[in-house]
Amino acid sequence: LRRRRAATVAQARMAEQQAVQLREFNARLELQVGERTAQLEAARHDLQTILDALPTMVAYWDRDLHNRFANRAFCALVGARPGTLPGRAMVQVLEPWLYAVNEPLARAALAGERQVFERTLTLPDGRGARHMLAHYLPDIADGEVRGFYAVVHDVTELTENRRRLARSEAFLERVGRIAGIGGWRLDVATGELWWNAQTRRIHEVDDSFDPALADGLAFYPPDARPVITAAVEAAARRGEGFDLELPFITATGRRRWVRALGEPERAPPGETADGQPPPVVAGWIAGRSGQVRPAPGPQEDARPAGIGDGPEPSASV
Repeated sequence: LRRRRAATVAQARMAEQQAVQLREFNARLELQVGERTAQLEAARHDLQTILDALPTMVAYWDRDLHNRFANRAFCALVGARPGTLPGRAMVQVLEPWLYAVNEPLARAALAGERQVFERTLTLPDGRGARHMLAHYLPDIADGEVRGFYAVVHDVTELTENRRRLARSEAFLERVGRIAGIGGWRLDVATGELWWNAQTRRIHEVDDSFDPALADGLAFYPPDARPVITAAVEAAARRGEGFDLELPFITATGRRRWVRALGEPERAPPGETADGQPPPVVAGWIAGRSGQVRPAPGPQEDARPAGIGDGPEPSASV
């Protein structure tokens, strides 16, 4: 009987110790879970704060096309208050016409295909039409697409600048064609040479002609070639401009005189060290045929000695 009582007391003490250990374990576990939850909440808050500060519009859509996250910029894009999009279906968030054109792209993203496209939208904040570049990025885990991220950039300024540049280039091309002036650019680092359409007309080559520097210099006859070569090298190495009138032979064999000008395009201050060669040399070329070239005036340099063995040169522009 005494042994039974002793065994019962030992069992009771062991059970009490186990209960104490279990309570301590539960307490530590709850503390760890609480700390982990706090860390996750802090990380979520930091991420939300960072994404809300971005001008880029970011959202996440699950496999059912329900929103799970949207930053402040994306909410502004669709005219929603911050924090009100999670749980809402895409068809409820986007305007009908926009959903109709975006839904096939969303389905393709859910099939694992990255989507990149542009849209012109009129925003509800009164800023008028804006040009958007959107990326739908599939969220793939263990080979399964769980949803996709929508990342949208406002590229209005870039798009409008691109259009203005295109209009300016078209205008300059018309002016160059009327005035007979062509343009060219030489990348000093790569040796890549670019001609515009009028420069090709002056050289009498077709639009498919892709010039190299040696090709461009070859249009000058042997007695003029060292002069233009030295001028281009001085511009590329020392940043010296040039303005020359030289004999010239077109791709069809026509002899004429041209005026060739070049000057360095230097990088903005601070981007290159002093004394470094310019990254680009740009210039113009112009010529006229069938006119008498005037003799140089008192303030003009005569053309280099030994140049001009061809027919009577014509006036240059």
